[in-house]
Amino acid sequence: MYEEYSRTVLQVLPFRQLIEAITNLLDEAGLKYIYAFFDDFSELTPYEQRLFVDVILTPLNNSSNNRFKLKIAGYPGRVYYGRVDPAKIDTVTLDFSSLYEAPEVQDMEKNAIDYAKRLLVTRFEKFSVDINDFFDPSLPLEDYFR
Repeated sequence: MYEEYSRTVLQVLPFRQLIEAITNLLDEAGLKYIYAFFDDFSELTPYEQRLFVDVILTPLNNSSNNRFKLKIAGYPGRVYYGRVDPAKIDTVTLDFSSLYEAPEVQDMEKNAIDYAKRLLVTRFEKFSVDINDFFDPSLPLEDYFR
């Protein structure tokens, strides 16, 4: 059933023409890329992941001349890559223990807390919003970052 369905979709859906049309629109608009974000991809069943990757993402990723930037969030070991060109995959870990690896756990935690603080403070400042309006004032803001 899977093979028949995926083959049918690939034959019926005009990927090449769609990619060409979208690429032309990007050029006309003076844009370089389209970014598509897929969050919690690993929450799909293995069958659903396989179908989505093989039928939609692989043709889109391998045929778009890098004009489509796909950002897919998933848990390590729980993502199906299919026939996506491995040279086009950058894996970024969001695990603080991997990002801020240090000989001492306290140093790793300090770096992770500092990152979270800089990220939140900067975002609130960019939107001209007072970060203190979103947290209970009975606790120091540093406790929230920790």
